[in-house]
Amino acid sequence: MSTRSRAIALAALAFLCLPALGLAQGSITEPAQFFGHQIGADYVLPNYQQLVAYWRQLEAESDR
Repeated sequence: MSTRSRAIALAALAFLCLPALGLAQGSITEPAQFFGHQIGADYVLPNYQQLVAYWRQLEAESDR
């Protein structure tokens, strides 16, 4: 197999695998959904208990 054919085959494989990567993760709660504001927004800062609660929710939703 030539270098060009190998590169085309790898590009096609990567292109076909990209949608599967998005579907494998499933539905994960975004920080803005959980906290009600963007992380780093002015005058709001989640405390430790809120961060731990968010991390536990991510743990429950994720397969990782």
